Amino acid sequence: MLVVAYIGFGNSVCRYHLPYVERRKDTIKVKYIYRRMEDRVGDEERETWYPDINFTSDIDEVMNDEEVNLIVVNTPDQFHTYYTKMAIEHGKNCLCEKPFAMSVEEAKEVFDLAKEKGVVVMANQNRRFDADMRTVRKVIETGVLGELLEIESHYDYYRPSIADRKGLGMLYGLQVHPIDQIVGEFGVPDKVVCDCRSYDNPGKDESNCKNKLLCQIRISKIYRSWKKRKLHHATIRTSKCIEGKTRTSRNQL
Repeated sequence: MLVVAYIGFGNSVCRYHLPYVERRKDTIKVKYIYRRMEDRVGDEERETWYPDINFTSDIDEVMNDEEVNLIVVNTPDQFHTYYTKMAIEHGKNCLCEKPFAMSVEEAKEVFDLAKEKGVVVMANQNRRFDADMRTVRKVIETGVLGELLEIESHYDYYRPSIADRKGLGMLYGLQVHPIDQIVGEFGVPDKVVCDCRSYDNPGKDESNCKNKLLCQIRISKIYRSWKKRKLHHATIRTSKCIEGKTRTSRNQL
């Protein structure tokens, strides 16, 4: 049986994890949810929704519990590597929300450590198993579409509240999903060309070399021509509408 401890108690845990694992109590037991003390102040009521789970602000209690064999990291992005490495150091398998790390170097450190400690660590790319993607996969497998020459996958939505956010939030928060879906279906690419920029904050994405490198590495896993299934062209695009105008972040290969 999987005995799970969650690090964090945000939307991801409440919307995308607990509703599903709670239905599988014969194979999955959620023993802990770790929350920092400052995050619990004024928000204790939500904890009462899960009377069978031990909410704690003692990270050592979680990490030193020998019964726990899986740590799920659901913290803000900048803390993913910190808690993932902590879990690995304590001999725990770890599932980390995307983005898995904030740089390629950090990701390599995590995987090297996991190999050294003999545990499993992976990113939680749940959208690979969404109903729409599973349907697309079935259609492709029937062969009814013939030889695939181009695929375009994108998010389009209206959220003016994020117009002032700088950095690679759109890439980290949304585009990782369609990128992973295409990687999962077609494999590692043969060639990569990356165009990643912010229309709301021009030049901001390119200012951080580590983020730019991560952008290139992730997008490099978009398309591949291979023996069983050919795909010559893939485009990943994320759009948002600000003040009535559609803004698009587009990555084309």
